[in-house]
Amino acid sequence: SLVQDIGSALANKPPASDAEIQLIRSRLVLGKTVDDLDLDIAVSKNTFPIFGAGWDRLMGRQNETVKVTTFNRPKEMADQVFTLNVLDNKNYTLSSDGGFSARGQAGQMLKKEGVTLMVEAIHARPGSEFTVTKYSTLGMINQLQNSLTVTENGKDAGVLSLTYTGEDREQIRDILNSIARNYQEQNIERKSAEASKSLAFLAQQLPEVRSRLDVAENKLNAFRQDKDSVDLPLEAKAVLDSMVNIDAQLNELTF
Repeated sequence: SLVQDIGSALANKPPASDAEIQLIRSRLVLGKTVDDLDLDIAVSKNTFPIFGAGWDRLMGRQNETVKVTTFNRPKEMADQVFTLNVLDNKNYTLSSDGGFSARGQAGQMLKKEGVTLMVEAIHARPGSEFTVTKYSTLGMINQLQNSLTVTENGKDAGVLSLTYTGEDREQIRDILNSIARNYQEQNIERKSAEASKSLAFLAQQLPEVRSRLDVAENKLNAFRQDKDSVDLPLEAKAVLDSMVNIDAQLNELTF
């Protein structure tokens, strides 16, 4: 019947937990996290082999950093290694093993020969060197997917747990918070779209159901006049119940 078809169309959905897990692990959500946290940009300090890292710890320099939020280079420079040399707490030079060289200032976008670099802050002594690397967004999404585990706490409990495997605890926290935030935003948009789609479907089918209700009511009136009874025939009662159900779904989707 039409009413059964409507009910089947609304109910024929995958388990909620499966849909939520797929959304959390989607490129849409994880790609936003890559962009939000600049995960496609890596800045690593250059130290002497073997003893360099230990010497930095001994001298209290292990926390020296340069915050880079934008780094792009032309395809022909994709294989070149870029090195940032700190001049002072505001100025730096950027060079590559392919011959590129430029001077920049923290807080200002560096643009030269198709290379763009935005250094927001420098927290390192003059003379410190850092290697700046650009990864593909898709590659970072795949890395997030490989390091992220999403599980449901109990069957049909509606509660999901996210676990991320990594070495930097602060970064792990930021990644999980970003994923959760982006998931919530996309989940709201998705549910809004689903509600609009269901509402449009019900609104499209409602005139036909109302027409059947009119026919059922006419039959009901004729039955009452003929039998002098107020008992509803089964067919009329089924249509009336269906109308109530559809109206309830419309109200739920609307409010």
